[in-house]
Amino acid sequence: MSSSNPSEFLIYGASGYLGSHIVTALQAQGKTVVIGNARIENKSLIEAEIDSIRPKYVICAAGLAGKPNVVRYLTFVLIIYFFWMYLTLHSIVTFI
Repeated sequence: MSSSNPSEFLIYGASGYLGSHIVTALQAQGKTVVIGNARIENKSLIEAEIDSIRPKYVICAAGLAGKPNVVRYLTFVLIIYFFWMYLTLHSIVTFI
């Protein structure tokens, strides 16, 4: 299902901070902007949307945010911190 009038830009993540500013800037320049509806985790829906809209450019300003990512990051930081503490304490004890 191809569009006969291809858009210039297809943007994912347009409701976020960065994406909303990109949309505003492009529209201020008179560019044709279409906001993507597919979630970035769903490759087949993104491919179908790109085939349907047929943009010249695709911009992905989408990201995954929220507790799962924050928890993973903090867990990683804590593991590194405790490993560093272990090495530091081990080297002090060995030195003494």
